[in-house]
Amino acid sequence: MPSKSLQRAMFGMISMAALSGAAFGQATRTWVSGVGDDANPCSRTAPCKTFAGAISKTAPAGEINVLDPGGFGAVTITKSITLLAVGSPAGVLVSGTNAIVIANSSGSPISVTIRGLDIDGLGTGLNGVLVQGSSPVTLHLEKTQIYGFTTNGVTVSSAGANVTVADSRISGCAGLLSNGINVDGTNGAVNLNVINTEIHGCPTALNVTGGAKANVRNSDLSQNTTGVMAASNLSEVMLDSGTISFCTTGVNASASGATIRLSNMTIMDNGTGLASVTGGAVVSFSNNRIKANTINGAPTSTLFLN
Repeated sequence: MPSKSLQRAMFGMISMAALSGAAFGQATRTWVSGVGDDANPCSRTAPCKTFAGAISKTAPAGEINVLDPGGFGAVTITKSITLLAVGSPAGVLVSGTNAIVIANSSGSPISVTIRGLDIDGLGTGLNGVLVQGSSPVTLHLEKTQIYGFTTNGVTVSSAGANVTVADSRISGCAGLLSNGINVDGTNGAVNLNVINTEIHGCPTALNVTGGAKANVRNSDLSQNTTGVMAASNLSEVMLDSGTISFCTTGVNASASGATIRLSNMTIMDNGTGLASVTGGAVVSFSNNRIKANTINGAPTSTLFLN
């Protein structure tokens, strides 16, 4: 049997842990509901009403689950977290502001997953998802719809960001200069993967600037003013197995030192298929279909597959 002094020490440690848990009220899994209340502990049986109400009660690297249909409001994320809606419509509806802000200046990397949300800017919202800050962010944005924003559907400018957008739809950009996705590597390296995603109805579907790099696979970037723009020196875009149609310009290497590479792409029925400025590069592998544009344009170089 432990000595009395050891028993007292153990009791003290257990008491401190209990007090700490009560003080911070954070669980690894919390819940939100359309009929919840942010005064609740965000448990399965007493869910919160909003993501903002739940996030302070969710431990770092924890998960906020959507229990039933509802609108769950804008939220700012500063730690690793998952927002998960599977099987229930989950909306974030904003006007004149950002919907989901991921802001990391902690000095340590964070990882965020957003899955299954419907994010609506009502034609006045700023950014659907905004990733910013001086520290790295890994973001997985999956099975999500974003529409009606005046700045960008997704904006990424944080140093060292790695972002994947998969199985999603971004549409109805509401600003004259807005983008479906805008990635800017000015503050530090930014890498973007876009997979099985549609971007429609935007001035520019994908804008890559500040030396950022993007890889787009199996995606449809049609019905925009510009499909893809590499807009600064050292910015690179790889387009593979996708479609760009019904745009004023399909792809545009609009800055000297910018590069767009094409493999197995269909670029048809645009005003101009391929465009580049002096010093910009549009590199085509030999398996692309660039036809039936008013002006097809020409790649700056062609690489033949072995």
